[in-house]
This record gives sequence, C-alpha cells and structure tokens, in this order.
Amino acid sequence: MGIALAARMDDARFRVFCITSDGEHDSGNHWEAVMAANKYKLSNLTLFVDRNMIQIDGPTEEIMPLDPLVEKYKAFGWHVLEIDGHNFEEIIASTDEARAHYQGPTVIIAKIMPGKGVSFMEGDFHWHGKAPSPEETKLALKELIGEENSHGRK
Repeated sequence: MGIALAARMDDARFRVFCITSDGEHDSGNHWEAVMAANKYKLSNLTLFVDRNMIQIDGPTEEIMPLDPLVEKYKAFGWHVLEIDGHNFEEIIASTDEARAHYQGPTVIIAKIMPGKGVSFMEGDFHWHGKAPSPEETKLALKELIGEENSHGRK
C-alpha cells in the first residue's frame, strides 16, 4: 500500500502487485492497509490472496475464520475478483481486469488446493511448512508427471 501511495504522490505510472496468504489476514495491520488503500483510491494496487484455506497450525477457518472474505473486501471498497488459482487463463484475465479498473484497489482471491496433484499432500496443512523427504519427493514427482494418483487423475 505504501509503495502504491508513494507512486501516486510522485505521479509515477506503474502498478504495484502484492501477494499475501490467507493466514496473513489474521494481522490487524493488514486490514489497516486494506482500509487505507481504499481511502486513497489506489487503483495502481493489485493484491493477490493465496486462498488455500490453511496455515502452519491448521485450517484458516479453525485458527481465525476469514469468511466471508469477498464481502469483507467489498465492504472496504475494493474491486473483488475470485479465480481458480491453478488456472493460468483466469490469472491473466483477472490481472488484465485489475489494470482496467480505475476506481480503486483490486483484490484477486485465488482459490487453490495446497499440494494439488500429490495425493498424500493435497489439502493437508502439515505440509505447509515442511519439506518432503527424498523418498516422498520421488513419489510426489511420479504422481505429478503423469502416473495416476489416488484421485484417479493424470
């Protein structure tokens, strides 16, 4: 928010992209920046939220519930887009829409599945801050490069 505000004050013509996790929304200073970005109508600011529904200690909705996240951002005056964070076409399209929005800041809430494509990691918060062992890495790579995983996907 501060960089976007400084750019506005300097008449600089660039866009600030910021990426946050859903877990970072537990912090009060995050919401102070959200309010200030709308106050100053920072249309040069685009925020991506990695909405993976987990943080180190467990599911976000058990640690500190965020929903209804979309409505919260709307209430703070942000232009809100929700996308599938695994879909590159949606990522590009939402970024283009954010660039075209001049009435204030834009938030792109990217819903993702942590560990997507790896059966023993998918959606499991225990992997959020843990590296796989060499054996687990080999198994994960086998699933990701084409062998069927436990969900029947290729």
